This record gives sequence, C-alpha cells and structure tokens, in this order.
Amino acid sequence: MTIVPLVAGYFAIQWNRGNFLGKSPEQIVAMGRSKWNELYSKKFGESTHEVCDAEEKYAIALKNLNDRAMTKLPKTRQIWLGEIRNTTKEYALEAHKIGSLVSGGGSMWQTFNATILPDIEEAISDCIVNKQVVGVRLKSFESEFESLDRVISQAKSKGATLEFSELVKHRSWLSSKQSKLMSLLENGRPADSLRIQMFMHRKIEVARSDM
Repeated sequence: MTIVPLVAGYFAIQWNRGNFLGKSPEQIVAMGRSKWNELYSKKFGESTHEVCDAEEKYAIALKNLNDRAMTKLPKTRQIWLGEIRNTTKEYALEAHKIGSLVSGGGSMWQTFNATILPDIEEAISDCIVNKQVVGVRLKSFESEFESLDRVISQAKSKGATLEFSELVKHRSWLSSKQSKLMSLLENGRPADSLRIQMFMHRKIEVARSDM
C-alpha cells in the first residue's frame, strides 16, 4: 500500500461525522459553501454564533481535502502552500481588526472573521489544481495602502487616542504581512500569485470600509 491511501485513511478515521450533520468532507465540499451554510442554518438557526460555526465547519472540511491533496505535491510546494495559508490568515485578521476599529466594531465582525478560513481554503484549493485566473487587473498595493492610510488618518479625529494607536499598530503589522506574502508569491505560479493578491486586495477594502 502506498503512503497516499494510508494518509487518506488517517484523515477518514479522524473525521467525526456527528459534528458535521452526518456528512463527510467530500459531501460537504460537493454541496458548496452556500448550500452547506443554508443546510446548517435550517438545522441550528441563523444567530451570529451559528453562522460563524457553519463557516468554520466548511473551512475544516475543505482543509481536510486540501491537506490530503497536498500530500501528492512536491515537498517544496507543500511547504509553500502551508506558509501561504498561515500568512494570509494573519494578514486577513490584521485587515479585519483595522476595519473593526475604523467602523466602531460590532457583532458583524465576528461573521466577517469567520469567512477568513473558508476563503483561504478555497484559494488554496484553486492553487492545488492550478486553476487559472483570467481577465483580472489589480490596482497597485501602493495606491490601495494610501487609501487605507487616509481612512486611518480620518479616524484619528473621530475616535480616542487609544483606538488610533491601535490602528497604527495593526496597520504596521498588516504592512509586515503584506511584505511577507509578496516575497512568498515570488516563488509561486502566476495564477497562484494573482489569486492570493486578489484576496489581499479584498481585505484592504474591508479594512478601509467605514461600515
């Protein structure tokens, strides 16, 4: 028996269907994120907690499949995807924290944060199969961050000094994660790079939205 069936078997053994409406990772992902969330809400309701739980469980199911698929890739690509997964999460959390501070927070940010992991796993899945991205033109990160900095400057006159210092701190961390991601993307495939950059731009939009 080869290592791939052994690894696949390990993941299958570890999966507890009882925590996922009796479904396997394959069944959940085959349903699609929207239909899974709809099914979950019919069973448990649409409170913020349950909406977040549904998103988390979809992310876990897709990560399960992604991890299995990654075992078939060259080791260097496995490591690269793992670093991309971790750093995009850190980047997104910093962006969302800025958005939360700018907007004054609220329970909606729990829901926004819950979308981070499934968004990342969807991007990872597309990277694994080398799904092409066409017809996309992105703004420069320089212009995007200039817009974000204007929002942060405006927030200084609206909020407390403590909140502004928090904004500055998370803005610095966001920049650090952006630099790390861009460095990683230099070693990725063109479609991978474009896909992850699209994710990054979306998070800057979230960070500067005064909701």
